[in-house]
Amino acid sequence: MANVRANEWIVIGRSIEAVFDAIADPETWARSEPGVEFDVSGPLRVGTRIRATARAGGRPEVHEAVVAVFERPRRFGVQARGEAFHGSGLVELGGDEHRTRVSVEVELAPRGLVSGLSFGLGGRFIGGAISKVVRQKLDELKAELESVEPRERA
Repeated sequence: MANVRANEWIVIGRSIEAVFDAIADPETWARSEPGVEFDVSGPLRVGTRIRATARAGGRPEVHEAVVAVFERPRRFGVQARGEAFHGSGLVELGGDEHRTRVSVEVELAPRGLVSGLSFGLGGRFIGGAISKVVRQKLDELKAELESVEPRERA
């Protein structure tokens, strides 16, 4: 089974603290993923457990994650497990009070039926689809943060 990777980045016209706070905010996750319920075991820090439940084909699909990296305001990462994938995601931030570069790295190990698609062209297709989703989420985050005055978000 081949792992699938995606790397994307964007520059957001907000302070590094404001961007980190949005990325590490379960309310941001809920807005970004309509129909997904997030249950967080406590304040976000290394070891905090996150459970995401979505309806897929009428039945609940559960993904569990644990915060693996929490270094405010520079790095936030999770290790995740789900029915179709196990994987990790790491967000790294750099910048100042006016602009923040956000880099996202995702690595997934397909499981079950999906694992058979992870080789060759199937792996490139899955990797491309993941990159597209990460890019879309970054674009949405940028639009949300840049449309709100900094004082309103704090």
